[in-house]
Amino acid sequence: MEINNFYQLENLLEFKEGSYYKFIALIRAKDNSGVIDTKERGEIFVRQWFVDSNQSLLKYREDMINLCKATGARLYVTTDRKSVKKTVFKMLEQLNDIIKQFVFSSYACVSLRKLSKFSSSASSLAECSDGNKYWLIDIDDKDGIGDDKVNQLSQDFEYIFPDKKIIRFKTVNGWHLLIKRDFDYRAEFAKRWQKAKDGLEDQDGMKRLFYIQQEEVFRRLWRYRSNYEDKENALTLVYFNNEATK
Repeated sequence: MEINNFYQLENLLEFKEGSYYKFIALIRAKDNSGVIDTKERGEIFVRQWFVDSNQSLLKYREDMINLCKATGARLYVTTDRKSVKKTVFKMLEQLNDIIKQFVFSSYACVSLRKLSKFSSSASSLAECSDGNKYWLIDIDDKDGIGDDKVNQLSQDFEYIFPDKKIIRFKTVNGWHLLIKRDFDYRAEFAKRWQKAKDGLEDQDGMKRLFYIQQEEVFRRLWRYRSNYEDKENALTLVYFNNEATK
């Protein structure tokens, strides 16, 4: 199976001086062929790239793809643009915490593994985001509803939010739908559903038919709500190819 969402990145990435997007390669336990032991953890970190321009993305793209093909890793990107300044200050804050341990205790001990995780953890935090934020609606077939129903749910979200730009990223078992986080998604969902319910009382035939269709869509989304969830400051899938590891 190969999933390639690189072509969708032009709709998501908005580069700005002093900011970047983090790309990260992870081996997921459910994808692994047994070459790497993932019993203790659900995923293994392979590599990360900090990308601050289209030029650097083009520079790293082939390397990203080849690494994923060789290891069976999934390549993700942060949906929120990250601030270099905020990331550096967060790393400094984390380092100061460790320094304090040595100041107040001569027996303090800090693992090298923790030190190596500084940039990775700081660049993943919501506090380091740089304004360009997205909701991620993760639609996945968790109840065995089938591909057709999963695809229908992704279309339903586009139907109830026709005024919002939705970027679609294919995933292994469904879709990631990205919507600019400039509104309260949960409150707006409830508001539009209530409007559809109220519209059922309309006596105009065409209007009433429209609201009946809308209400059916909301009811379907509610019925299958266990197959999707909304996330903030999330990672979306860019590339996956597990053919080489089979």
